Amino acid sequence: MTDFNALLSAPIGSIEKPKPIPTGGYIWTIGQPKFDKSPEKKTDYVRFPLICTEPLGDVDADALQEALAGKAISEIEKKIDLYITKDALWRLQEFLQNAGVEEGLPLEEGIQAAVGRQIVGVVSHEVSKKDPSQVYANVEQTAKVPEE
Repeated sequence: MTDFNALLSAPIGSIEKPKPIPTGGYIWTIGQPKFDKSPEKKTDYVRFPLICTEPLGDVDADALQEALAGKAISEIEKKIDLYITKDALWRLQEFLQNAGVEEGLPLEEGIQAAVGRQIVGVVSHEVSKKDPSQVYANVEQTAKVPEE
């Protein structure tokens, strides 16, 4: 749980903007999903929180250590939003398949079955439209975790 008093006691000027994690593949653990509507078009979606477990071989190890700045990799959290529309359901299905959810389950059961499973999530960088100096690391695509 966040200690707001400790955070707010930091002196102004002492806080550095976090660096985005480097691009490449990471293994993520899927957290508890949340259903919501997009603010603009009011489209239903399901949001899956993702907790980073480990980087794959295509991630620059030095850049990752710099971005972590002493934090554990499990402190890196991202999210993936999957829209619930007729034309977008295939993306949700693909995500659940990549997570190893059993074929044939109804999507609503598959969404819950995905919790605690792992996927590969490929991180890319996106420059903010509002502030070009701000770069975000987003999970853009997923794949199955390779078998060892």
